[in-house]
Amino acid sequence: MKIAAYFRLGHHPLIWWVLPCLLGTSLTYAFPHYLGAPLLLGVGSLAMLSAVLSLFFKKNGAWALSYCLSVFCFCGVFLHKRFPCIPKSLLAPKEYTAEWTVLRVFGQKNSFGRSSLVARSSGPEGLCAYLSLPEQQQALVPSEHFVLTGVLEPLEANPSFHTYLHSIGVHYRLRHAHDLYTTYPGDALQHKRHILTKKWETHLQRTWAFADYRALYASMILGNRGHPLAKELKDRLGLSGCLHLSAVSGLHVGIFASLLLWSLRSFPASRGLAAPLVFSYVWLTGLAPSALRAFLMLMVFWLAQKTLRQAQPLSALLASVMIAFFIEPQALLSAGFQLSHAVVAGFFLLGVPCGRYWQDHLRFSGFLSTPLNGLISAGCLSLSATLLSAPILLMHFQKLSLISPLVNLFAVPIGSLTLICAWISTLAYFPGPLFNTLGCCLLWVMDGLLKALSPITQALSISSQAPKLVLAGVWWLILIALLFRGALGVDAASGK
Repeated sequence: MKIAAYFRLGHHPLIWWVLPCLLGTSLTYAFPHYLGAPLLLGVGSLAMLSAVLSLFFKKNGAWALSYCLSVFCFCGVFLHKRFPCIPKSLLAPKEYTAEWTVLRVFGQKNSFGRSSLVARSSGPEGLCAYLSLPEQQQALVPSEHFVLTGVLEPLEANPSFHTYLHSIGVHYRLRHAHDLYTTYPGDALQHKRHILTKKWETHLQRTWAFADYRALYASMILGNRGHPLAKELKDRLGLSGCLHLSAVSGLHVGIFASLLLWSLRSFPASRGLAAPLVFSYVWLTGLAPSALRAFLMLMVFWLAQKTLRQAQPLSALLASVMIAFFIEPQALLSAGFQLSHAVVAGFFLLGVPCGRYWQDHLRFSGFLSTPLNGLISAGCLSLSATLLSAPILLMHFQKLSLISPLVNLFAVPIGSLTLICAWISTLAYFPGPLFNTLGCCLLWVMDGLLKALSPITQALSISSQAPKLVLAGVWWLILIALLFRGALGVDAASGK
């Protein structure tokens, strides 16, 4: 039996590129000194030659193995050029003066009211460092150049935030920064985005009541910027598995695109008019991996419908992974990127087929058939998202809530209504405070339910200190099992 038919992946050729690419990304980051660029280049060239010969002699099994190995190796070579791997040796602590370029600005301020950012030095070392701006210093924007003096020291990997910094190539910290002056104002486009997001955030903060939920309400549209969430609220959202609502993801982009299509329904080219507006929103959020994935999938769907082709959800997801890899390869190892794509893969590979299976076998009738079928679909989607995201949550956060599938059954609809209020407030503008207050009221209701369920969520949560390599292996086994066998005997790749 042919491998493509056996794995039911004949309509998804990108999967032969994406899976070895993801594996190559993970292993290159985990073992950068063992998987060197010369070794990978040599093995990859031999594997590509073997793939060509296997294709010529019609050896499907040998072709699949050789091609996947070549993709694995060439992705490793590409990552050695683009990916910030862990250096073999770190510099000793010393006073360091250099010109820096802002790479990323963190919205939340520390306990002393200072803004923090990640910057790259322009010296021969090209170091990336995490630093806090001096007191009374105005916030900088990405691509801005400045000169700063401080004590440069290696960044320890104990706190979870420092582990995240290591994953994006930041291995130093600049302490006791002083004598800052700007040498180049930076990209005007980045500066304009910073101003627009601040104005938008100020508009969303205009409410008549429920002031404690303003930060969460604004972060659901723009991501968590300037105003950090209250620690108690953030802990409740994280423990119940609802923290994803505070980050811009496919749910947020989908609701915005649906509202745009409804508003532009009288125009003949409504999708063509909506596409640049959707991208503008994704750009304003800082091109978050989850938002970018949703936008790319949306464009693939719209193009398929425009060309009268059948839209393939899995192909759209694979295409978004491939594009993200070439644009920003380090994003593939971020928790947000992995969770976003794993959840969507769970929907297509398990949630949708499982929901259709139970709907066909139970066959509800009467006036309750519609809500019961909807409840079954929502439950299957929630369970599939939990199954695919559980190893990733344990790998990055060491915690997992077993009750999160049930909590999300009411949290996601409430969050969707809140997002609709926020978009109506933004688009209508003048009645903004009314809809902002209504949105914060919905968040108050959701938070009240989370408080009531807090004892249960604490009792049904688990913690794990398992090695990341083991958890990654478990996730790969789940993914391959779904692709190999299909969900409940259904064609998982197509969702039919």
